[in-house]
Amino acid sequence: MIRPAFAVLLVALVPLATPAAGPDKPDYYPLAEGNKWVYVATVGGQKQEVTVEITAVSKKKGKVVATLVSRVGDKDFEEELTADAKGVYRSSFAGTKPDRPLTLIRYPLESGDTWTDKLKVNGMELVAESEVGDPVDVKVPAWKFKTLPVTVSLGTGGQELKMTSWYADGTGMVKQKLSVGDTTVLMELKKFTPADG
Repeated sequence: MIRPAFAVLLVALVPLATPAAGPDKPDYYPLAEGNKWVYVATVGGQKQEVTVEITAVSKKKGKVVATLVSRVGDKDFEEELTADAKGVYRSSFAGTKPDRPLTLIRYPLESGDTWTDKLKVNGMELVAESEVGDPVDVKVPAWKFKTLPVTVSLGTGGQELKMTSWYADGTGMVKQKLSVGDTTVLMELKKFTPADG
């Protein structure tokens, strides 16, 4: 059984959107206020729509700060991401700030790259080990994309989470598979609406 705090963390870990390292680099996290992603989430054979929208973007101390809202059913979860030339970081989980941000992407995003984060969220100690896989084509309801997968293995309180997110240049996350115990959550992109589109 998944603990409630851990379940909230699952939703909060969904890596969404943020800027690339620079204008001449691939943009695996397009950031603009108004960018909107619609996913189809499948859990235990049940499908549900998940909508993610960037509601604000600002710059603080040389970092880009993005506020985004994820809507799951009738519940909204507000999150904060930060980004700089070295990477993309989740700096809050459903309104809770960890003692340090979790690295979602480390630039440059390259196959075989790995990194480890140790942090605390609501008193829980987390160790997250990430690895970038080889490029792969992924077909989802929205389209077929060339992607780079990032797999995160995370352990806390005796529970293990494994999450693979597939990122496409110019679109962001197009697919994600998350497993905890006997529970598997699959998210696939149904529609991406850029702020200028």
